[in-house]
Amino acid sequence: MKTTPHTHRITLPAFAAAFILAFGLAADPATGATSVSPVQSAVQAAGVQNSVAALAKDVKNLVLLPVFTTQPKGQTLDPQYTAYLGVRVTSTTSLTLQWKYSQDNGVTFKNVPADWPVQSGKLNTPDGASWYSNLETCPLEPSMNGMLIRCVATNSGGSVNSDSAKITVNPATPKGYSSTITKNPVSQTLPAGATAVFAIAVTTNDPAPIYRWQKLTPGATLWTDIPGANTITLVIPNVTYALNGTQYHCLVGDSSRTTGPGSFITSYPATLTVK
Repeated sequence: MKTTPHTHRITLPAFAAAFILAFGLAADPATGATSVSPVQSAVQAAGVQNSVAALAKDVKNLVLLPVFTTQPKGQTLDPQYTAYLGVRVTSTTSLTLQWKYSQDNGVTFKNVPADWPVQSGKLNTPDGASWYSNLETCPLEPSMNGMLIRCVATNSGGSVNSDSAKITVNPATPKGYSSTITKNPVSQTLPAGATAVFAIAVTTNDPAPIYRWQKLTPGATLWTDIPGANTITLVIPNVTYALNGTQYHCLVGDSSRTTGPGSFITSYPATLTVK
C-alpha cells in the first residue's frame, strides 16, 4: 500500500513571526530568502562604531617614541678647543635627555662628565612638543681623538639614541704665545632691567691677547659673536626677559696667529637667568 508522507505546518502567532523578522535572520514566507533585519543591522553598526571609538581612544593614549629632528654634528678641532653639540627632539609626553660618550668606537657609552656644561629645556613652539639640549665638552686633548658623542631621549614610551657625532682632535700645534684661563665667568640671576657683568681672568705671555665674547640663545646650536665685546669683561645693561637662559663664554686668542690651529682657547659658559 502506498504511503503518502504527511507535511506538518507550524503556524506561529503573528507577534512571534514579527519578533523573529525584527531581531534575527528570517526567511521571507513568499520567497524563502534570508535577510538581516533592520534592528540587527543597527546593532551591528553600533558594534563597529564602538570598536572604532575604542581604537581611537587607544591611539590617543599611545605614547610614541621621541624623534630627533636635529642631530649632533661631528667636528674636527685643535687641542684646547671646545666642542659644542646640540639636538632637538619632538615627543608627545615629557622626556629626559642624557648625553653620553664613547672612547672605544661605540662599543660602550658612558654619561658625559658632570663638569661638561649642558643646557636643556622645552622650546616655545606652536605644537608644544619640542625639546632641545646643548652640550659643551671640556677643552679637548689629543687623547680624545675619535671620541663619539650622542644624546639619549627617553619618555614613557621608551628610549631613542641620536646619531653619534665623531670628535676629531688634530695633533698638538705649538702656539706663538701661551695663555691660560684661570677664572671662568659666573652664572647670574637678575631682575629685568638690571646690568649683567661676566668676566674672566687670564695668565698669558701674549702682549696683546685677543678676546671674543659669544652667546648661545636657548634652542640654538651655534654660538655667535657679540659685536664690540672684546675685553675680559662683558657688560650687558638693562637685561630683558628675552635674554633668559642665554649662555655666554669668552674666546682668548693668540695675537700672533688669529686664525688656524691653536688660535683660541675657550672659557666655560655662564648662564643668565632673568626673573
